[in-house]
Formats: sequence, structure tokens, C-alpha cells
Amino acid sequence: MNLLIFRWSANYKRVRFAVSDGGIKQRESRQFPSKEAADVSLARKTRRILTDKIFKKHHMKKTELKIILAVAIVFVAFNIVWFAWSHIKYGKLSSGMEENVFSTFVTPRYFYTDAVGNDYLVKYPDYLTFTGNMSVGMPTTDENYNTDSLIIWPTLSGKYEFGVILYEEEGKGYRVYIDANGNALSKEYEDVVSRHTENIKKLLMKADNKWGIYD
Repeated sequence: MNLLIFRWSANYKRVRFAVSDGGIKQRESRQFPSKEAADVSLARKTRRILTDKIFKKHHMKKTELKIILAVAIVFVAFNIVWFAWSHIKYGKLSSGMEENVFSTFVTPRYFYTDAVGNDYLVKYPDYLTFTGNMSVGMPTTDENYNTDSLIIWPTLSGKYEFGVILYEEEGKGYRVYIDANGNALSKEYEDVVSRHTENIKKLLMKADNKWGIYD
């Protein structure tokens, strides 16, 4: 930043210096007929400098406000788009279902239990995300709450990703990603999935009947 210094000589000569990191350099000199004329000139010059500083400061504030306003508009618009998309998309999936006790305004949850005890759940995407899920669980009993279930994640492309939670007789559970045909995506869990093939097929069929995942 440059600093301007004015120095007066005895014959009313004003000399202006510029002070910067590079040192002190004389910028200009001017002769005045009297001290009064020199004072008037200095006052005018000072006023112009102050006016320029105020204008620049005001301009910077206006620019900052414009940037903040633009960011706020984009943020609000994104919220509106996200809210409309998630409620239209998942509103169709949760049609005819009841609201879950864990449901919130931002992230609704809906459930449904069919005549034979299969549980269906739809969870809307979390705030400003685009990934929710649906799930189908095999009927539970008082003696066994841990039953096989299918989880489905709709993608933005209109396709689905699948996963299952599988329980063995000893109560050990496995979370496995599968394809649309019920096959394990990882060879590590092929044996586990093969032991639950019948349940997986049933769950996929029930999900298709409810949400048309194979359409």
C-alpha cells in the first residue's frame, strides 16, 4: 500500500512524496501564490482522496452483498429443488403407507405390514442428499425378531441398488450387497447368500409387486 506525504516549503511550494516498500519517491511539486491558496488546494485534494476511499469501500460492500445474495439464492433454490424432487419421487413409493414414529418433516419415514406379516418401509433422503431407501422384511415372531430383509436404494438414473441383511440360525447377521437377481456382489459372501436364496427371491418378488422395481 502507498502512503502520500505532503511537505510545504517556505515559498508555498508543495511537494508530494509516495512512500512504499520501494522507498520514498517524489511524485509532483506545485507552486502556489499564497499560503491560503495552498491550503485550499490541499483541502480539495484531501476531500477527493477521502471521497474516493469512501466510494471504493461502498463499492466493495455492494459487491460483497451481491455475492452473499447470489449464494443465498442458489442455496434456497437448491433446497426447493431437493424438497420437491424427494417428496415427488418418494411420495409415489410411500403411497398408501402409514407414517413411522421416527418420521420427521425433513426426512419422512413410512411403513406398511401386509396380511402375512411382511414389513415394508420407505425412508426419504436425508437433508440435501438424494439417497433414500425402501426395505422389505420377512415376518417376525415373538421368538425371533431377526429375520432376513431386503434393502433397495433408488439411484438418480432411475435404477436400483440392492442389499440384504441375512441371519443364520446361531443369530449371526450378514450385510451383503446383491444384484437385481439376488446374487452376491462379493465372492466372500456367495455361500451365505446361497443358503438364503429362497428368502431373497421372495423378498425381491414382494418388492417388485409393491414398487415395480423390474419395470
